[in-house]
Amino acid sequence: MRFSRLLRGALRALVSHMFPGCAPSVLLPAAAILVPLPAAAQPAVGEHRTPGGLTFRYAHMPSAPYQTIRFAWRDDYVLGGKVPSGVWTLGPALVLQGPQGMTRGEFIEDLKDLDTRIRLTSGPRGMMGFLHTTPDHIEGAVSLLARTLARPALDERRFRRISRRLQLSANRQEAKGYNLAHCVETYLLFPEGPVRRWLLGYKSNYKKVSIGHVRQWQSAVFNRRGLMIAAAGSLRPEKAAEQIDKLFGHLPPGDGAASPLEIPRHSPGRSVVMVRDVPQTVLVMTGWGGFDHTADRAAGRLANSILQLRLYKAVREELGAAYGVSASFFRPVSDPYILILSTAVAHDQAPAALKVLKQTFQDFTRRGVTSAELAAEKSKLINRLRQRYQKAAGASAAMLGAMLDGLPADTVETAPARVAALTVEQVNGAIGRKLRGRAYATIVVAPSAKGFAADCIISKTREARGCR
Repeated sequence: MRFSRLLRGALRALVSHMFPGCAPSVLLPAAAILVPLPAAAQPAVGEHRTPGGLTFRYAHMPSAPYQTIRFAWRDDYVLGGKVPSGVWTLGPALVLQGPQGMTRGEFIEDLKDLDTRIRLTSGPRGMMGFLHTTPDHIEGAVSLLARTLARPALDERRFRRISRRLQLSANRQEAKGYNLAHCVETYLLFPEGPVRRWLLGYKSNYKKVSIGHVRQWQSAVFNRRGLMIAAAGSLRPEKAAEQIDKLFGHLPPGDGAASPLEIPRHSPGRSVVMVRDVPQTVLVMTGWGGFDHTADRAAGRLANSILQLRLYKAVREELGAAYGVSASFFRPVSDPYILILSTAVAHDQAPAALKVLKQTFQDFTRRGVTSAELAAEKSKLINRLRQRYQKAAGASAAMLGAMLDGLPADTVETAPARVAALTVEQVNGAIGRKLRGRAYATIVVAPSAKGFAADCIISKTREARGCR
């Protein structure tokens, strides 16, 4: 049995979530002239309630060609260790095989006939879903997804095939330099528990999961308790409310309220070299920053873009040591974000590249950004936000993200204005408070530790547990 395009896409999204920064990325200065979109293009977001009593946020976009419904649950069931962490990956993949009484082939054909995309992903931040279709097909698409959520087939034969594929994929991923560095990073930053096991993505994650675990998870999570819903499209809000009731009204109410779980974290400022025969030396600098989902998030996005440009210029253009450099913020569970700086370089240039990487970052945290850098990145970010929010899929994604973070309904509408209002003093103040003076780990994956000042030299990723 082959995976459908939908399922492959869902698993790719999960793998990229599990292995952040595993492929070098380059953020180049934009070559095209960015023409700011008018503020009037922003959708108005309202709080609504369905006849069945479900609350949701909605952006009415009369000319939108597609209708989108996004939803999420907090998943304290896996996070609390009640089933193995591999359920976060296996569970959505199995549910996406379709509802009871329908073969997988019939399910995929119905999705194609309805011009509909459905996606389910899960992880430490929660279970998230996505339905994207045309207004003409919304009723059929909602009916199909409602059946899938309420009565997924959860077939044993399909489960075994998906599990085997995930195990094979995990084996292939483990040997790659960036993934080795990511695993070392995970051992350094997280204690033993579901989050660390999920982020590591080892084959054993899936071997420990039975179809009974998936059934327990589906029964515990798929209910109306704590359900968050964000939708956008051309339907009138009252019509969208009717479809939302049809989609979720059949789910059980659920018991009690979800309890937020605090995830312990480590902040080791250690230098670890993992000796492996890799084609290029992988360099990573990582640790818990101070940026979170509140007012400083926009400043963090701008700072990250400017930092990546500087790293690219320093490591690629001036030193000529890499094809790309990545600077990113990653938040696997809750605040704050993890800072990850990474690149892959020729072995003989690695010590010099690591020195430049650290110096560039230190200079960035001391001096901050310039007015010219900030103006250019603000223009790009505002334009990206407005383009994203002109589409139902983008607007609903932003709304759901705000709901997960406990932010108000007008977050989407006001985002471009908040970015535009940021001053260089505010951004530099945030950089100083959120990034300067924190403990960051250095991780090197190379054929030899020679040339690196290492606190810890290892040959297996699990040995990083003793390097904190």
